[in-house]
Amino acid sequence: MKKMNFFAAFALLAASSAVVMAQDFLTSASTDNYIVGYGAFNMGRIKIDCTEEGVSCNKEIEEGAEEYGNPDKPNGFGFGALYGYNIGGNLPLFVEAGAEIAFLFKNAKIEEADNANTKLRISNVSIPVNLTYHFGFNDITVAPVLGVNFKFYTKFLYTMQPEGVPYMEYINLYDDKLMKNISEEMGGAEDAISSNRFALGGNFGLNVSYKNFVLGYKFQPDFTELIKVDIKDSPLEFSDKFNSHIITLGYKF
Repeated sequence: MKKMNFFAAFALLAASSAVVMAQDFLTSASTDNYIVGYGAFNMGRIKIDCTEEGVSCNKEIEEGAEEYGNPDKPNGFGFGALYGYNIGGNLPLFVEAGAEIAFLFKNAKIEEADNANTKLRISNVSIPVNLTYHFGFNDITVAPVLGVNFKFYTKFLYTMQPEGVPYMEYINLYDDKLMKNISEEMGGAEDAISSNRFALGGNFGLNVSYKNFVLGYKFQPDFTELIKVDIKDSPLEFSDKFNSHIITLGYKF
């Protein structure tokens, strides 16, 4: 009986310790408002959605991307700042809002096109609004992030210059006159190619902090279309959305 009582007491003590540790992990993170400044490494991916042509459209565009140096996979960098405001009182629940700017680029040389040099340049400004809860233990804080992202594209430029040729071909997504000409050359109406500077997207990620240093990962998919091509009776009926995988390194003030 004494042996059983000992094991029961030990189990009760272990359970109590686990409860205390769980409470500490849930509530011991700081509830103070904060500012985080950060730099970011951005790995972009243009997501192609076909409308009517389905698999054949995807295949043709993928083959075209290979031929033109995979311009749909730019990488880059950025920086920004967030302000975290406590909305949980004694709980470390925060709303974060801020601003960030990103620059993405891709260079490629295409042997099949007279050794042409291609360049893709993208830049955008974003306003993220996130909800995050900080789980803390000693000097370490783990914070999952869920939010929305309001993005404004300032540049989307693709150029191609064959070797030995003094001029280059370029596509500026936000040059309305140029896009109308391209649309008509492809057999579509003037407005068959449409592009948007504004994109609504999401923020899904996780930040890990040690004291004031922050390391994070976030996935930012755009929910709205960056470009849409609508040329009837053609495999070129598709829309593009931009997805980003971002690694951040920051400092909390």
